[in-house]
Amino acid sequence: MTVWICDDAMHENTPLIEELKKDSLKNVVELALGEFSQEKLLEIRPDILFVSVCSPQTEYQAILEAVKNSGLQTVICLIGNSMQQAVLAYEHKCDYFIHRPFHADELHRCVSSLELLAKRICHIRSVTFGWFEIYVNETPILLHNAKAKELLALCIDRRGADVSIYEAIDALWPQKSYDERAKRLYRKAVISIHQTLSEYGVGHLFSSRRGSCKIDKSVIECDYYTFLQAPKEHLLMLNGKYLYDYPWAEETLARITLIAREANDGRILEYMY
Repeated sequence: MTVWICDDAMHENTPLIEELKKDSLKNVVELALGEFSQEKLLEIRPDILFVSVCSPQTEYQAILEAVKNSGLQTVICLIGNSMQQAVLAYEHKCDYFIHRPFHADELHRCVSSLELLAKRICHIRSVTFGWFEIYVNETPILLHNAKAKELLALCIDRRGADVSIYEAIDALWPQKSYDERAKRLYRKAVISIHQTLSEYGVGHLFSSRRGSCKIDKSVIECDYYTFLQAPKEHLLMLNGKYLYDYPWAEETLARITLIAREANDGRILEYMY
């Protein structure tokens, strides 16, 4: 998750920066108001933007207008030092206002609320029936490391359960022994997933700890999950293929086929012929 702080008095924002950096997955960028540009905005695409309204009106207004015209779903919080300035958050249709000097409880509440809002704005969708793809706000996520993409698919297949390093190596590198080289390949894939998802502002989807990784099932829409919730109503979603890229997915496909046949009153679906 990328967070921008646009302010000419950055030394006054130390408590805010410390609160933000408690989560190591956040990329916190500090910019003077004069360093802001439309090009930089579209290049970095921040998920959360803090803008100081303690500076000249023309400067912060230009930033708010640029974000509004960019089409980005950036969550905006204004920083001010008076209740009069708090009204500006309402006038400019911003998401939050925080008063400086900061108070620890208010700061924590502000950051937590903005994170939650940013996560809700990012719509993550995964396609598993057919070739595996994953999208953020209908933009495909490009995982350039093929094994990282496959590991993410395996985590989605496991529906939020922990995927152990042993299970991952067995599925992704079945020809390799469980040795240091295989462990390095696994760790490289995990790091690649973290980096790529964070770049797209959805780092919260994937988590890892020593020896395992998983996804947060609650933040993703997936055709496989939708089918399992109501198989009879979603039989038309099926096409006879599931994570077609990966041999290890055949076991899940067999289970899907069995569930589909039971939901179809024991009749074989047309694609099965």
